Amino acid sequence: MKVANCHTGEIDGYGYAFASGNRNGVMLLDLRTKRLLDDLSIFQNEKDEKRIDILIKRKLIHLKNRPIYYLPISRSVIKSIGIWLHVTNNCNLDCDYCYITNKKDKRSMTIETANLFLSKLENTVKQHNLKFIQIKFAGGEPTMNKKVIIFIADEVQKRFVDNGIFIQLRLITNGTLLDSEWIKLLKTYSIGFCISLDGVRKWNDATRPYKNGAGSFKQIHKNLKMCMEEGLQPGILTTITEENIEGIPLLSRFLIDLNLRFRYAVYRDNSGNYKKYESFIDKLMYPLDDCYDYYDKAIREQKAFFSHQLADIHLDKKPHFKSCNIGYSGLIINHVGKMFLCQAGMNKLSIGCLTDKKTLLQIMWNQKTLPDLYKKNVLEYNKCKECKWALSCGGGCSLINLSANGSTNTSSPYCKLFKKMIPRLIKLKALQIIQTSLKI
Repeated sequence: MKVANCHTGEIDGYGYAFASGNRNGVMLLDLRTKRLLDDLSIFQNEKDEKRIDILIKRKLIHLKNRPIYYLPISRSVIKSIGIWLHVTNNCNLDCDYCYITNKKDKRSMTIETANLFLSKLENTVKQHNLKFIQIKFAGGEPTMNKKVIIFIADEVQKRFVDNGIFIQLRLITNGTLLDSEWIKLLKTYSIGFCISLDGVRKWNDATRPYKNGAGSFKQIHKNLKMCMEEGLQPGILTTITEENIEGIPLLSRFLIDLNLRFRYAVYRDNSGNYKKYESFIDKLMYPLDDCYDYYDKAIREQKAFFSHQLADIHLDKKPHFKSCNIGYSGLIINHVGKMFLCQAGMNKLSIGCLTDKKTLLQIMWNQKTLPDLYKKNVLEYNKCKECKWALSCGGGCSLINLSANGSTNTSSPYCKLFKKMIPRLIKLKALQIIQTSLKI
């Protein structure tokens, strides 16, 4: 029988399939195989035996008495850690939805704190036999603390890379302070980077102004062009809110025409007072449909490569029992060495600090800030356990769920949006696979 969460479709003379959690991701099929997957009763011995073998191998069908299970998150198998390093609380912009609560604190991380972090990380890697580390330099505006970023980039090479540990460094910047010196640093240390951009011209300037009220788009655009001329391809991070939603169609065309990867995040409320999710979702439908219609055309014309994420939706090759790794293998360390579960939850109690005796993972696993985080995974949420998309969205952002529903272990208030857009994203991914094959 076909796996319960398998989604299929047809496009340009091909079939495609995707099952949330399946380690093959979006799969391209010939039409006969796709139609056989949809209706196994059409099976013909000589014609379809190899097709059945393929479908079994790709875990799209299974014996009726042997359903496919995905193992939930287990601390014992965690071999990686992701760290959001808040290297400064200072920033040159004044975004109205910023999650930094104490903007009067202009302090930046010191070399001493950075060294304490690296020593703590070394101990964590050794005790838990970790193989992969991702460090995201963030803030505030992280480019305002260049010396700490250079120090850490130098040290991770000596302490980890030279000892066989894979390191991924990322810079999350507003893009206003990037210059030729930063471009050289990004290349030298192989630091990937993302620029926050909420729209084109007035749409970005409305939500991401300088502290004096002036718009930031002109400078960001100038620096973005400079980076691309130097062969760097940044990712773009956009937060869609009530203020910039009407400008999203223009932004989508801008980003797709530049062939940049981009992520659209949706407004995250931490207060619990936001009651407009349903109406906000309805407003989101048109700009997202418009974006994906334009993406479809650009992919067909081989002018763009599909590289996009919407909110907490994952179309990759693994099951997502939670929407992200907070509380399991990911944490935040701020500019003074305090630890938190999420960068958007830095207004909550700290879960520990760098001077604690436990490892980073142990501190995370013993946190009491969100005590219900570990009680259930998405396949145990009431409204999620029967949903075929559950292992793609992980139930959505835990903090959004908490503010909207009073618990981390519930379906996202954006559930309606996810269900509508996931099939569109799968289709675009399948189209990209076709176009890539045609190039070869």
